[in-house]
Order: sequence, then structure tokens, then C-alpha cells
Amino acid sequence: MADKTAIFESTQALFCALADYVGKGNIDKVFDLKKFATYREFKNKNKLDKIIQTAVQRQIDTPGVSLADMEKLLTSENSWYESSVLIAKTLIQEIATIDKDFRNIQAPKWSDVFYTRGDTDIMGKIGELFKIANENSKKQYTRSIPFSNINKWSPADMYFASKDAKLIIAKEVADAKKNLRAYTFMELNGAITNLIDRGDLLPLSLKKTTSSVVLDKVNFDRVAEDKKINNFKFVRTSDWKPYAINKPQTRDLQIFFVEGSKDVIKFRHDPSTPAFKGEFISPKNPESRGGSLGDGPLSDIFGIFDKSFGNTFRTNFKAADKDFKERVKKLGSKPTDKKLKAEFDEQRAQLSALYVTNKVFPQMIKWLTADKKRATAFVKTTFQYVTSRSSSSSRFVIAKGG
Repeated sequence: MADKTAIFESTQALFCALADYVGKGNIDKVFDLKKFATYREFKNKNKLDKIIQTAVQRQIDTPGVSLADMEKLLTSENSWYESSVLIAKTLIQEIATIDKDFRNIQAPKWSDVFYTRGDTDIMGKIGELFKIANENSKKQYTRSIPFSNINKWSPADMYFASKDAKLIIAKEVADAKKNLRAYTFMELNGAITNLIDRGDLLPLSLKKTTSSVVLDKVNFDRVAEDKKINNFKFVRTSDWKPYAINKPQTRDLQIFFVEGSKDVIKFRHDPSTPAFKGEFISPKNPESRGGSLGDGPLSDIFGIFDKSFGNTFRTNFKAADKDFKERVKKLGSKPTDKKLKAEFDEQRAQLSALYVTNKVFPQMIKWLTADKKRATAFVKTTFQYVTSRSSSSSRFVIAKGG
């Protein structure tokens, strides 16, 4: 069975297809959480059973996720139903503000748009194009780094795509393969932009919400994006102190980069994965984080501004991570007993703090505070990378809580 995230993304595709069928003029009557507080009420009272079946068969493409999977999630956890309704409703009401050519979706009955998640024709082929462009970017020196995965180029969880989009993207793949070395993010982003401008494609990043929904257009206005980021600067790090057993300390390091704002880039080591992560966190939207990166891309970003430190950080983290993993092995297998499991998790977290973050955070703090101008450049680049706002990133729309 697919994981919860995949099911939610597929469920959102279904609800967007249903909103397409209902149309903007009737959306308030049908997508009403006060009248239809649960999925069963929404489905039964609106007599949508056959429409839902048709949507699954004709309008959505979500490989690996069945209608049974979706309905199990929608009925077992009502917040997923609420989020699906809120996002789909807002999209059908406001989609013309993204581009006027999307207005045809707002009319009742099906449009010629498909709603895809993990499919071959849209996401699969865009993935092929991304791979070609990203491989070519590794051969060029710029003040940026190749993307570690496609989500850093575009975090789209699903796409609205027309029949024409499928044909155009297929041709783009064929043309790119004729001259692999010549295909870059300039060509790929140009193709995505043209499809959005035609109203044939919409990359959508989903953030679960149980409140109002805001549609955030990302990378549509490069001048505005750059202006916003140019105002960032390294302000300070959080008051991190080395972890000691029986002396509780925070296990993350935060960088503040806007005066008076609580927005931060937070670094932490996740002992359960295990993995080192850097994340953009905004208290304005506590229901979701704004992107992340691992130790590899972080080392690469350090290396842009200080090649020696980038290599040192990479080496020191790998050594610390290896030491941590060896110590965790000595704890044995994770217990099944609830109390013993909690003790195991606590011991593992302590090892993470003592042998990973206690090792690498002092190095990061020293490097950041030694040169604030350099630290500012680091913050800007890191923010762009984790939020998919670099000069090589694609256009996409985030649907998130307002």
C-alpha cells in the first residue's frame, strides 16, 4: 500500500478533478464543510458516487494509489478530507489569477485537463528532462550547486495537465535526447513556463491545511523573488549550547536572517533516519515547513564560499555520523514494548546530540560568525535551495494555509 503522503497527493488530484466537474459557479454549494463535515456526507448527500468513479477512471492518473486507499484516508482522518476540500475549492475559484488561460477549468462539467500524481506521461517525462538538465549543470561552474533531487528544482506534488501538454512534453523529451549535452535548465524551465502560460500545465505543491488557503506563485516574477532575497542578511544564530546528559539543551541550530522575524533556517540531526537536515521554518505557517536539504548539498553550499571549509564539514560530518551509527548498533534492536521503545528513542537522541551535533554545530557557528558578509551570502543561497527558488528552479504554485 502507498504511504500516507502519496495517498494525500492522489486524493488532492481527485478533489481537484471533482471541483473541475462541479465548476466555479456551484463550488460553494458542493464543497461546503459546514454542510458536509465528513467525506461520507460529501459523497452521499451530493450523490457523487458515480462522478467519483468516473473521475478516477478518466480524469486522474495516480499510479499505485487506488480509490479504496483514498477513501480509507478520507474517512479515518477527517483533517485530510478538510484539506482536500479547501485546496480544491480555492484552486477552482482562483485559478484564473495564476494565468487567465486556466479559466476553462472553472466551467462546469469536465474540462480537457487531467490531474496527475506520479504518472508516466507528465511527472515521469518531466523527471527525465530534469535528469538531463541536472547532469549538464554538474559540468558547469556557477555560484549554485546541482540539485540533489527533483524536488529542489520543483516540489510539485501533482500537476494539472492537458492533452496538449502530454504531447508537447513527449516531444520535448525526444528533442532533448537528440542532443543531450545542449539541454539545460534554460530549455526545461522555458518549456514549463510556456505550458503554464498556455493554461496547459500547472505544477502544484501541496501543504496540508485545515484553515483558509493561499495560492503562492513561486518563480513567476524573478525580479520580485530576487528583491525579496536581497533583503535577507545573516542576523544571528540561536543560543545553542553543547548537549550534556541531565542538562536539557535544544538539539537544533537556527539561523535568523530577517530583522524582527521569527523565520529561520534550522539545522538538526534526525536520529531515527538518521540524516542531517537543514529546513526553512516559518511560524506563519506552522502546518508545514518550507523545504529542506541534507548534509551533501549543505557541504556543497559551504564550498561555494569556502572550498576548504566545505570539504572539512563534509569529512567531519561523515566521521561523526559513522561514529553515531556504530554507537546506535550497540543499543541493539528497537524494542516493541512502549516504555522500552521510549527509552531507546531517548538514548538514540542523546547519542545524536553528543556525537553529531556537538561535533559539527560549533564548526558551523564559528564559520558563520567569522564573516557576516559571507554568512549572508550563505543564507541567501541556502534559502533559495531549500525553497526551490534558485535561478535554475521551475515555476510552481504552493497551495498552503493562509
